[in-house]
Order: sequence, then structure tokens, then C-alpha cells
Amino acid sequence: MKIKFYKLNIGEILILIALFLFIFNEVLTKYISTIFSYIDDFTLILILIYYGINTIKKKTNTFSHKYEIRILILFIVLYVIGILGNVLSKFQGNSFAIVVDMLSWMKFFISYIFLINTIKKDKAKVYYEYIVKVGKLIIALSFILEMFNLTTDFRLVEGYEKFGIKAFSFFGHPSFASSILAGFISALLVEPKKNKIWILLGLVLIAATLRTKAFAFVALVVYALIFFRKKINILKIIMIFLLVIFIGGSQIQYYFLDINASRARALRTSIEIANDYAPIGSGFATFGTPMSGKYYSQAYYIYGLSERWGFMPDHFGYISDGGWATIIAQFGYLGTIIFGIIILFLILSIRDRIKGKKENLIPYIALIGYLLISSTNEIAFSSSYAVFYGILLTVIMLKQQNEEEK
Repeated sequence: MKIKFYKLNIGEILILIALFLFIFNEVLTKYISTIFSYIDDFTLILILIYYGINTIKKKTNTFSHKYEIRILILFIVLYVIGILGNVLSKFQGNSFAIVVDMLSWMKFFISYIFLINTIKKDKAKVYYEYIVKVGKLIIALSFILEMFNLTTDFRLVEGYEKFGIKAFSFFGHPSFASSILAGFISALLVEPKKNKIWILLGLVLIAATLRTKAFAFVALVVYALIFFRKKINILKIIMIFLLVIFIGGSQIQYYFLDINASRARALRTSIEIANDYAPIGSGFATFGTPMSGKYYSQAYYIYGLSERWGFMPDHFGYISDGGWATIIAQFGYLGTIIFGIIILFLILSIRDRIKGKKENLIPYIALIGYLLISSTNEIAFSSSYAVFYGILLTVIMLKQQNEEEK
């Protein structure tokens, strides 16, 4: 299929550039400059500016979808809770860290809601074609790299071997490669028959990262393609939930039930913080986020984590591995409930916007499914790929709506 080129304005061009920069975010950050670690934050700000400009020009849609309006309202409540937590706990004294952390929690939800009301449906088809072509290119190049990785002394990454096999990555953490490829697979699932070879190769590469979340995602996609194409019911949803739990069972037991594991310790500490600052938690950039490590939060000293490897002031690589522990600590029990409702409203928003064949839901099952799976051991909804997923969700949604209307 040939791409029909539309005249793009500066904002749209910048968004596309940022979209493709996400793929190489980790490599650029590691080998060129740490400034690239903020590409998702810059993109989110760009989206907000882009929406503002189009609002002034009266080229945007008014927020009218009931669930999306409720998400925006709940985000305001969540931010009030977070700021109150900062005032009460005084764990984080750096204003920059607080502001960046506040931006990070907007990444996925706000980028989706603002873009879905800004991008035109006919443009979405063009964006989708770009995404698919770039996704196929990345999968092809990745497959070649993986062949070298497995058959020669060449290594894409050190220290993540399992079962005597070298893990696949984009020269960084395998989890990042898994998340980027999972995003592209979600886009390719819009046309599964047409892209079946690329989907298969992509799933093989995701499994080759050797992450438990990757295996769970592959199982989710395969199950959805087999059982969700005609009818979705509660039994099928329960079955996929049990399948994911079965695949990740050993890791769940190790990380969350072993009292010596870092993630189990982080979860217990988050509950302690939530109890001490009930019902609102300790606030932004105070626990389990990159900013809470870079601008070291007092919480780690007070709750005895500052001398534990991975949580130390100069070695805080495990800080962001808590997943829901971060939400519990920073927003308390009240904020955790609100965050869960926000996710529910997002799912209901997708359900209401998508009409036609049930198989149209498979890309969303994959995309949201990966975020939910990843959220067990990382702050997925505010991660470095969250804006990328927000853009993907918007483009997939608008493309399908455009085709259904025609």
C-alpha cells in the first residue's frame, strides 16, 4: 500500500519525529546525552501545546465523551491528593523533581485524551501507515541482530541471560525492547491477516527478551487471536487472567512473596507509608519513581531502604521496580482506588468508541494488556514508553473509526 502524503504542519511533524525517537530513547540516552531521557516529557508538553494551538484555531473537538471527562476530573483529584501528600510528608524538597513526576503521571492518559480530540481521522490513517512501516523495519533489523546475538560472540546486552540463552535488546535493558515491540505488535494487530508474518516475528523477538512480562504478553496475544475473534465473555477473560498468572507465578512468588526480595520489601514499605499518611500517601517524587531516586527522597532513609542495594543514594536502580507499590505509597489508599477507576474508565471509553466487529478489540487488549502486565513490576502508566503508547492508542482508534464510518 502506498502512503498518501498529506501536508503536515510543524506540530504534527514534531510529534512524528518524537514518536520515532521513542524507539531509540534508551540508546540515545546511554551513548549520547541524558537529555534524551526526557523525550517523553517534552513530547507530552508538545501535545498540550499542540492541543492549545488547535483550540485557539477552533480545530479541536470539545471534550464530550463522558468517561474521558471523568478521567480528567479524577486526575485533578489525584493531583490534589499528591500535592497534599508532599505538604504533609515533606519527603521531597526539590520542586523540579515534583513537577517532572507530576508530568510523568499524565503521560499515557492525557496524551491519549488530548490527541483523540485533536488529530483528524483521515490523518490518523497516514500516521498508522508510518507506524506500521517503521514497525516492520524495526522488526526486520531486530531479527537480523538477534541472529548475530544467538549465533556469534556478539552480545546485544550483558547480564540478562536465562536458560543459557542471551537476551535480545536494543543495546539496553531487554524490558525496553519488549515494550517498544509490544507497541508495534498492537498496531499490526489492527490488520492481523495482512501482518501475520510480522506479528509472528515480533512475538518471537518479544519472547527473546526473556522477560516474564514478555512471555505473559505473547500468551495474551496468542490467546486473544484464537479465542477473542468472534465473541468475548467473562469466562474467556478469567481464563486469560489465570493463564497470565500461571506464566508469571514463579516470578510473582519470588519478587512479592519472598521477604528478602527488593520488590516485596518495596511493597511492604509502600503499605507502611500509606498507613502513616492515610488516606492520601506521601506525594509526588517520594517513593518508587526515577525522580525520587535522582533527587533522593527522605522516605528511603526513614523507612530503612537507604542502605539496601538498589535503593541507595548512589545505586538506586531498583527504585522504579515497585509497580503498584509506587501508587500505594505516593497516593495512598484513596489515590490507589482513584487510579484503578481511571483505568476502568479508559477501558469503558475504548469500548464505547469502538463499534463493529469484536475482533477490532484485539489491538486494545494487547496494548492495555501489556501496560497492566508491566504495572506489576514497573510504573508502566508513567514509564518512558507511556506517551508512545498513548499516541499508538489514539492512531489505532481513529483509524478504525474512520474505516467503520466509511
